[in-house]
Amino acid sequence: MPAAFLDGPQVVKGLNGTLTVLFDCGFDDEEALRWLFTADETLPGTPIEALYKHRGTEVNRRAQALAFLQTAISAARRAMRGGHVLCERAVQPGSLICRAGFKDRAGWPLPP
Repeated sequence: MPAAFLDGPQVVKGLNGTLTVLFDCGFDDEEALRWLFTADETLPGTPIEALYKHRGTEVNRRAQALAFLQTAISAARRAMRGGHVLCERAVQPGSLICRAGFKDRAGWPLPP
């Protein structure tokens, strides 16, 4: 266990919940560790440093945003495989997130 996960003899407050959110959004152990120790200019510092400083709410908001993004990407991938997404213009080259037009089985556009 990394020393940064400990606050004295106890696990850093909020770490269990943050890891749960990361695992729920599809991260494996290595990806979760990488995320916890990667600097985030909006915190500032790394998520594990913010947890240690009792700023778990901020860290969990970012983890939850990742979960939302992962869900959106997965839905877009499934829709692309089913032929239900029309990409007009990618946000960045190679991006799966783009302006998408979803259609129902009859071909009618679905509301955003």
